[in-house]
Amino acid sequence: MYSTLFRSDLHLSPSTPILTDAFIKLINTEKNTALSALYIVGDWFDVWIGDDDQSRWLNSIVDA
Repeated sequence: MYSTLFRSDLHLSPSTPILTDAFIKLINTEKNTALSALYIVGDWFDVWIGDDDQSRWLNSIVDA
């Protein structure tokens, strides 16, 4: 059985490490399940992220 996960208005930022850690934990938990889709609606980040941003904070989310 496949499932779809919806999350909205996460507002992740370097100043909210608890939220970032919780999101990464969610991703790491769900990637070993039958999750077929993850939809993030609303604001994913609470900071401006350019296409050249290589911050460690952002890379931890991208790696997850």
